[in-house]
Amino acid sequence: MWRAVQIEVFISDLGLHLDLGFHLPCASTQLCICKYPINLYSDCRNNAVMEVDFQRSLSLRPSRRIDRNNQSQETKDVEYGIFSVDTIPQDVPMRILWKKGFIRLLLVGGILWMLLILVVLLFQVWSCQSSIAFISVICSKESKVFTVLDNMGLVPKQHRCPIPVLDNPDTVVIPESSTLTLPHNLSYFVEDEPAEVQSQSTPLFGGHQSWKQREESFKIKPTMKVHCGFMQHGGAEMDAIDVMYAKRCKFVVASGIFDGYDTPHQPSNISLRSQKLFCFLMVVDEKSLDFIQQNVSVKVDSQGGKWVGIWRLVVLHQPPFDEPRRNGKVPKILTHRLFPQAQYSIWIDGKMELIVDPLLILERFVGLIFSFFNFHDAHYSWCIDELHELSNIQAPKGMGAIPSFPNSYGRYLWRGKHTFAIARHKHHRSIYEEADAIKRRKRYARPLIDLHMKIYRYEGMELWNPKKRTASDVPEGAVIIREHTPLNNLFSCLWFNEVNLFTPRDQLSFGYVVYRLGESFKFFMFPNCEYNSMFILHRHTREHSSVVEWVKSLDEFKTNATGLKESRGGLGLWTPYPGDLDSVQLPPVQRTSPAG
Repeated sequence: MWRAVQIEVFISDLGLHLDLGFHLPCASTQLCICKYPINLYSDCRNNAVMEVDFQRSLSLRPSRRIDRNNQSQETKDVEYGIFSVDTIPQDVPMRILWKKGFIRLLLVGGILWMLLILVVLLFQVWSCQSSIAFISVICSKESKVFTVLDNMGLVPKQHRCPIPVLDNPDTVVIPESSTLTLPHNLSYFVEDEPAEVQSQSTPLFGGHQSWKQREESFKIKPTMKVHCGFMQHGGAEMDAIDVMYAKRCKFVVASGIFDGYDTPHQPSNISLRSQKLFCFLMVVDEKSLDFIQQNVSVKVDSQGGKWVGIWRLVVLHQPPFDEPRRNGKVPKILTHRLFPQAQYSIWIDGKMELIVDPLLILERFVGLIFSFFNFHDAHYSWCIDELHELSNIQAPKGMGAIPSFPNSYGRYLWRGKHTFAIARHKHHRSIYEEADAIKRRKRYARPLIDLHMKIYRYEGMELWNPKKRTASDVPEGAVIIREHTPLNNLFSCLWFNEVNLFTPRDQLSFGYVVYRLGESFKFFMFPNCEYNSMFILHRHTREHSSVVEWVKSLDEFKTNATGLKESRGGLGLWTPYPGDLDSVQLPPVQRTSPAG
């Protein structure tokens, strides 16, 4: 029997009221009471079945309502997110709106700030490569920003090319000098003549060279006596133990650190033969010695010599100049005066790390040549010990064997006839272009650079052009490779005298001295890419600086009341010049390359 049953269900816990109408099969009229608060007046066939059905139905309905509530809340969260402020209903509290808007403002501001920093960094790199004057002066290659960019790989790397050197330093034969060029006898002034020091009371390292003496020094004669620094009581004095050590050095790799701006960089790829053959001498002043001892380990040997790795520290007491930059030119240019027993030298700046064996550098740049010579000639009675070290070298057909060492012959001789080698500048060919770049980069005082160039222009120095015999008038002075012949020593003295008389920017003076010596001085200027392949360039911990570099006009230079005048150098810039410089016009410079 089927009866219509009206069921009213009250679930107090959930606050729900269900009014259900359906048919139940009942066998008899009976009151069925479940454990739920449900009143049913009907005939029930099976209480258990009804109880299970109701439990299942009532347990599912509330869970579905909870799911729908969760889905509705998630939909609201998406619709009213931090990026949809405009759709938030008006009943949302204003503090939530302000909080979400402030977060979005921070995110946008952070993104804009990062973009601004990126633009500034890229502009820094571009300014160092630009040839536009007012942009290139912004670049500072010694800044921490440039260093970080370089480490990140954002700065264009230097161009390198392979160096045509031998593979084995042990196969190199070192010749004895046989140059016959003038001068035959070269000596140096050590005291000024009385007439030259009437108005001077303080001894000067470079002496009181007159304009007449300067002019005469460019005229090469068999016997010459010139100013070349190291005047008595002028400063730059070495310790006795260093003087004794230097006397044994025939082959020198020299470097220098002044004003405490760096620590020595250890060379690499140095053969055992070169370690025994070469003296690695690092010339420093007392300030730099203190700086080095505070930052790296300095070993003291039994004789009192100071060592940092392979470098022997040579201390120069009493710096000869006020400017640290000018002090650094003493060991760089006057290597033959500091180490008079040296036959060959390789100068590298203190910021350089040598990565090629120095004997291979001499073989390449001062130059071993693959040719033959007569061992019975008196000129080649040298280097018997060196030749004994060679072995397994077959003599060419038609050439007699040598009784003392039958397996060796003079296969390697100094390549070419050059005894002086220096790299060409990466960008500049003319000294006037280099001077313009120095002024743009604020490397030295503008009026002093202009006066320096006016003197050279008055004395006939022309712009570089392809018809000149030299590849460039401007070198990359961080490396100098030379044999200490009388002519090379004379050139070094004259080059230093220009640095002493005028500005310490030695790249400006080099081309001028080459011009004044004419065909007498021959040298090899190798490509800049080979220079980059010999060394790793490290950045200074700080840059040289002196008050002289901040001179803005020559009026500040007339007296030393401002303290801006170098008191022991640069005399030629404020000693009356015997010529009319007012009418001199510097040649125009075409800026075709970045300043640097």
